[in-house]
Amino acid sequence: MTKRMLPLVEPLGQRPSRRPRHARAVRLALAMLLVCSLSAVTARGQDEPVATWDFSPYRIQVWLSVEPRGALPPVQRDEIAHTIIDFAGPAAGVTWDVEVVEPPAYLRAEVTRSLESFNADMIVNSDLVLVVNKESNKREDMGLKRADDLFRFASGSETAVESVKSGVRIGLADPQANLLGSRTVQALGDAKAKLLHSHSGRVLGENSKRLVEQVLAGELDAAVCYRGDTLEHLKDLLSFELRAAGDSRDILAHDKLIFINIQHDLRGLTVQAREMDGPMRHLGPIVTYSVRQPELLAHVCASAMAEAFSPVARIEERVRSDEELAAEKEKGRRNVIDARVRAGGLIRRPECLSHIEPGDVLLPIVRRNDKYGNPTVLESVAWTFLQVVGRDAAMLDCDVQSGTRGGIAARRSARTQQVGIKAKPRPGGTTVYMTSRATPSGSDKRPMIGYEIHNKDLKNDEMELIGYSDWRGAFDVEPDPDNMLRLLYVKNGSVVLAKLPVVPGLFEELRMEMNDDERRLEAEAFVKSVQTTILDTVAQTKVLELRLRKAMDEKKVDEVKALVTDLMALPTRDGLTAVMNEREQQLKSGNPITQKKIDLLLKDTRELMARYIDMLARTDLIQQAQQLTGGA
Repeated sequence: MTKRMLPLVEPLGQRPSRRPRHARAVRLALAMLLVCSLSAVTARGQDEPVATWDFSPYRIQVWLSVEPRGALPPVQRDEIAHTIIDFAGPAAGVTWDVEVVEPPAYLRAEVTRSLESFNADMIVNSDLVLVVNKESNKREDMGLKRADDLFRFASGSETAVESVKSGVRIGLADPQANLLGSRTVQALGDAKAKLLHSHSGRVLGENSKRLVEQVLAGELDAAVCYRGDTLEHLKDLLSFELRAAGDSRDILAHDKLIFINIQHDLRGLTVQAREMDGPMRHLGPIVTYSVRQPELLAHVCASAMAEAFSPVARIEERVRSDEELAAEKEKGRRNVIDARVRAGGLIRRPECLSHIEPGDVLLPIVRRNDKYGNPTVLESVAWTFLQVVGRDAAMLDCDVQSGTRGGIAARRSARTQQVGIKAKPRPGGTTVYMTSRATPSGSDKRPMIGYEIHNKDLKNDEMELIGYSDWRGAFDVEPDPDNMLRLLYVKNGSVVLAKLPVVPGLFEELRMEMNDDERRLEAEAFVKSVQTTILDTVAQTKVLELRLRKAMDEKKVDEVKALVTDLMALPTRDGLTAVMNEREQQLKSGNPITQKKIDLLLKDTRELMARYIDMLARTDLIQQAQQLTGGA
């Protein structure tokens, strides 16, 4: 197991481990030998990315923080760090490459304050940028006419700084005054920072937001500040990132970041752990432990890290033969996909924390990059999971369970990455809240009350009514001991409105917007009443026509008159059409999808009426009867 430390991150103790690591060293050496041999095969035409993915361990950086900061002595913090590293060998074998560090000083407060709110944006927004007001008339004096000039200024030689005239006002925080200043020195280099500080226009001790405001107001021509403080003013600023060791690119280059917070209060110690996937920037659930015995703290931290970790599989496309496709369809598998387990070639036993096996469920995450490799889209695929049904070496055979039409596809562009992160739900269930979508007419969202919730058994496809949505439009989904994934259907009347794959406990709550179905349900009730009237009218018409013809044959004038009166009292096609036209105006919906369903219901009813209510035959029979009775 190797240990690396970031230049800007204060490392924890580096004393030798108390446990022998000969076996682990042998395994690591064998793994490296295997990687080298695979590299030779790659040179002969094999797919290098596959070999790298299969036989590269996860690069994991653990951020260990204690609040209040001096609550634990350095010796105990070192003990925790070494216990975590020692734990990684038996638990994950050579699939993990772990280092334990303290959070960077400029992010320590955000991490320790709340793991729930801390995210990748905070890391990225802490990078340093050099900003210039686009409207500044001093840009020419600074040699900053274009972004390329700004690049040369930020990363070029000292002569680029010496060429700046003394009248140019550059805002730099004093290294002795705050953290921003000391990071600026590291980013620009000590010599360049001293040259800049030698100008009379320097600003001492200012914070980042204040520097941005001064640049915008024209009080400064340029300043070094945090990226996050410039986001609201990008149209007015020309900026360039100052690369520094330990910035977001270095941090997020790790496969996994695991944050471990130790909170000390009067009741004892609380350990919280949370994982962030570096490339996908996805945050896992928070793992929480209470510790009453301080001597167990190190082992609890290691256990929390293991519980927070979630292995990853890369979604891939595999060409299937016609026979394979036919066999899958025969089994009822219509949407299948393959995934390759990260470090799958290094996994030697199923107990390994990096192992993924049949029965597990993967949460698909999509990343789309721009031409520079920076992410433009980072998102989980809505209401979609991959259910692992088989494994062959490092390849997983998965069924796609999706509640959306798009779902996920194996085909992707060169700038798109798709992975599945193993779902590790917490104890307890998930509450799903359903609301109506806002319509183009501007109607407000409202809770979907009283809708039927059905559960579909994934083994035999049987449907079971398990409850209804409450007054909040919510319903609880409890774990199923036989299946981690539950497939739910939302129905209103006879129509299925939504398909909702849910892993209970993975998320505390989920929110689903769907089309407001009340108008359609109202239209369905109206149409059913009209259709009932049509069928009743047809039946009565047939009976009266038979009785009338018999009475006419027997010349029973009084009975003929009575039957004609009854026949004329039945609903007519024109009358029913008028009722439907009037009701149609009241059933208008602002949602085009719902309106389309309503129009289809009304259309089917009109066709039913035109087919079965024969007004010509009825009118002809009445006229014949009236001739027999003398027109009475």
